Amino acid sequence: MALGPFLTRLDDQILAHVCQHLTAAEVLTLGSVSRALYRRCQADEIWRTKTLDDFGDPHYVLATLRRAGLTLDKSSAEDLPDLSRLALASPPGAGDWLATYQRKRLGQVQEATAAEARFNAARTRLAAFPSDPDPAELQRVAADLVQVLDTHPDKAPTLHLLAFICYILNAPDEALILIDLGRAADPDYTPLAELAAEATATRQALQGKSGETPLVAGGELSVPFRAALTDLFGRYDQDGDSVLSFVELDRLIAAVNGAPAPPAMLRALCRTYSATPAVGLTLDGLFAFYFEQSLQDPVETRADLAKHGFDPHTLRRTD
Repeated sequence: MALGPFLTRLDDQILAHVCQHLTAAEVLTLGSVSRALYRRCQADEIWRTKTLDDFGDPHYVLATLRRAGLTLDKSSAEDLPDLSRLALASPPGAGDWLATYQRKRLGQVQEATAAEARFNAARTRLAAFPSDPDPAELQRVAADLVQVLDTHPDKAPTLHLLAFICYILNAPDEALILIDLGRAADPDYTPLAELAAEATATRQALQGKSGETPLVAGGELSVPFRAALTDLFGRYDQDGDSVLSFVELDRLIAAVNGAPAPPAMLRALCRTYSATPAVGLTLDGLFAFYFEQSLQDPVETRADLAKHGFDPHTLRRTD
């Protein structure tokens, strides 16, 4: 029984639905049945679905990385590759989805060796990051890994490294999104489960227990926490010059630790976090210090706030 005439009479949406259950090769074979089917089997609706099903959505991955703080453009690192073509939500013209699919499929075959080499190089550079923490290098590594995903979306190790970069950038929510994509590609890839446990623990610690006001939200200090620190800063900035002098900073620390801080500690604190290290600690410096401490030990941060007269759960003043 010839199915060509029957399929030709199907409306476009039903034909597209039928094609969802066919492989790409089978769709092309179907298109060879007649001129009418040839034209309709090249429809963007069909090949957009095929492209996203077979190769994933790089736009989604890029958007996730950018929420984690990776701009992935020339402003972050001069030698970044051009990822603009990967970030398109849809190709620029009619008929481009079939061409996009064919480009990716061809690249999957021709660039397999290059993709593997790019992945291995990125993994090596990422391993060296702790000893040389250059933010631009994270941008470059992430961009290289995104290029690997363009034609090899089933590489769970690639998604694991991208998730790890998000984790380094203190973006556990984005890390978990990429981990889920990696698990879909390979549920048995053990490093994904290990990283998921760490990212989940970090997120829970930052968000606090049920009913607690989070310390960090969206990769930055939460609004209530910033308000509490601003209040605290104003309380110790007794001369109102918008800088905690070494004397004022020492009083703030003594209220927490119960003893004055060594001068070397005060200098190191200002040198690390303040825009005016020779003068003292700015409000932004206090924000930066507590952001880092909260990521490493949120329990200690809440204890500090309690000693300064804030409710450690709501972050509101109690005095």
